[in-house]
Amino acid sequence: MSDRQSTEIAPTFLRLSGLHKRFGAAVVIDDLSIEVKQGEFFALLGPSGCGKTTTLRMLAGFIEPDAGSIFLDGVSIERLPSHRREAAMVFQNYALFPHMTVFDNIAFGLKMQKRPKAEIIERVHEAMRLVRLPSYDLRFPKELSGGQQQRVALARALVLRPKLLLLDEPLSNLDANLRKALRDEVIEIHRITGTTTIFVTHDLEEALVMADRVAVMNKGRVEQCGTPQDIFLRPATAFVADFIGHENVIEGELFQNILKKDALQIRVPINIRSDRVGLARFAVLASNIELSEQPLDRYDNCFIGTINRIRFYGGVTRVMANVGGCQFIVQVGSSAVTRQFSEGMQVYLAWASVDMVEIKTDAAT
Repeated sequence: MSDRQSTEIAPTFLRLSGLHKRFGAAVVIDDLSIEVKQGEFFALLGPSGCGKTTTLRMLAGFIEPDAGSIFLDGVSIERLPSHRREAAMVFQNYALFPHMTVFDNIAFGLKMQKRPKAEIIERVHEAMRLVRLPSYDLRFPKELSGGQQQRVALARALVLRPKLLLLDEPLSNLDANLRKALRDEVIEIHRITGTTTIFVTHDLEEALVMADRVAVMNKGRVEQCGTPQDIFLRPATAFVADFIGHENVIEGELFQNILKKDALQIRVPINIRSDRVGLARFAVLASNIELSEQPLDRYDNCFIGTINRIRFYGGVTRVMANVGGCQFIVQVGSSAVTRQFSEGMQVYLAWASVDMVEIKTDAAT
């Protein structure tokens, strides 16, 4: 939030406390509590079925929680009808009216509020400029590309000047290149408007790039909430570590800052109490492991292994290697792999103990 109000000093603007929701016998939301700062871009991240869209729909007023409270700007809204919540939602499928022009689609909410005609015209044109569609007034949705339709849907929400903007996977129907371009535009629009925004996605990269903070959801609960850096570099639970792609999770017996796993004795950070013993789990990022044909003395963890597989992903290559019966994944620059390494080759894998993160088994709330 370098250009926006810092979430460190901004007050809590949206508070979800102890939310529960069932559909029949299925528990969809289970004691969910989240706090969002004013002006924050906040992502709900998780796999399909984790409850993130249900949470968004409860915020919008389309679903009532069975229990719990929702406060927006100090006002309890969990029982208010959707049109009284000062929240606007952008749907995954855009939900534009096919028989209306772009202008009329954007103006719809203002007309329902019975705003003066001059005000409607001014605000619609302002919203169209904001989403970079200044001359599309008379076009119909069928005449627009997917990206343009998404911009209209966003303008229709922003024209209401909501206190809370809700985005339900709005980029998921677009191709990869267009998603990235529109993603940057959404970030810029948020920078300009400063509207508190809740963004639902199952896409890790989107959440990390776009959000000020991220809540990782699993089975209707928040497993971890923090900045993108916290989530990625310091996953709090095994679920979070797996979901964000920490493939190198090592479970073993911890004794005096040494994690024993089969034949390996792996050094862990010295801030782990030296008197701790018992079963423990640690992760190390694939990008924090270095491959070498020779031992690397500058690291306090260095082990010999054999390359099983090499997979090319464009600018990076992922190398899978067996070390003492354990499988490790290393991510390196593609040119280096092409020059130096091949499948079946013996190599050294090295990393610093400070780059290892302890993974707890209990969910963090």
